[in-house]
Amino acid sequence: MDNLQNNTLSRADLSYEKGKIKNIHYGDILIKFGEILNIKKEQLPNIVNEDVVKKYKTSILQNGDIVFVDTAEDETVGKCSEIAGLTDEIVLSGLHTIPCRPKLKFADGYLGYYLNSEIFHQQLLPFMQGIKVTSISKAAMKKMNIIYPKSVEEQAKIGGYFYNLDNLITFHHRKLNILNKIYRYAWEQRKLGELGTVQTCKRIFKEQTSEQGDIPFFKNGTIGLEPDSYISREVYEEFRRLYPYPEVGDTLISVVGSIGRTAEYTGKDEYFQDSNVVWLKTDGSINKKFLKISYQVIKWLIEGSTVKHLYNDNILRSEIVMPVSQIEQAKIAEFFEELAQLITLHQQKCKQLQIIRKFMLKNMFL
Repeated sequence: MDNLQNNTLSRADLSYEKGKIKNIHYGDILIKFGEILNIKKEQLPNIVNEDVVKKYKTSILQNGDIVFVDTAEDETVGKCSEIAGLTDEIVLSGLHTIPCRPKLKFADGYLGYYLNSEIFHQQLLPFMQGIKVTSISKAAMKKMNIIYPKSVEEQAKIGGYFYNLDNLITFHHRKLNILNKIYRYAWEQRKLGELGTVQTCKRIFKEQTSEQGDIPFFKNGTIGLEPDSYISREVYEEFRRLYPYPEVGDTLISVVGSIGRTAEYTGKDEYFQDSNVVWLKTDGSINKKFLKISYQVIKWLIEGSTVKHLYNDNILRSEIVMPVSQIEQAKIAEFFEELAQLITLHQQKCKQLQIIRKFMLKNMFL
């Protein structure tokens, strides 16, 4: 690759309102831009003093050029973007960047993805310098090797594969964001004390627990997760028969430590820590699944300076909004349960695609 000249303009010399000459700042490559920087789709700042371009006429960027970051606070040094989407725009490479122009013809997208792959980045690590701020020199970049298929058609397929994968990830992220907005802002606020009473299980002493056993014993830090303690079936059967115990569909609430964490009791043989894990025994005027969803947006009245605690009185004084009709409550609860499942599905899809992307970037260029 041939090195082009970059400018050293700071953010103060740039503007999103004034000017026509666009400038690529290293911070935007690190944070905003991906492997392919489509000038038409991304918002770039403009250079206020347009006379600057006279000095960099031979370094005006073209499609296919690569802009590396030469300085960062960590090992992200060397991150780069391949320029795309240029027609008649004038774009320069800015502060703390190394703009390069390939000497050979590469398919669109190939270099952008290869030069950001783990395989290529491993070459850069020994040449990075600095402690608080890490940098890499143009001379060091010249020493790097680039692996590529001789067939431009094959390069295009690789670049196209990752480009389509990125678009798919972006699609699922956008859909997830929309669903999250719907999910989070569908509520307003009524007192829980009007709907029922706070209950808790009988106290279990430490000597009654073990690391293994018949019945999982959930504490405030483990409800909704995996248990780390157990009690005997004999104690469980006796305490369940004689003392308060949740009904199927009741929502358990952690009131110390991880305050507000919830878990629905589904009818399994389980026991729960007294006073630290509670539930609202309702009078039948509210749908239990609707109540569970309401807990996710409720503003709990928490007390305590060193150790935070959600006391029973404060639970009863906390407010939610609820429809009068239980049929409507059930429909709303069903809607948000399905929405939560859809969000989980898209989260899993995003994770799967990210794993595929990481794997392919690591292994495609071997």
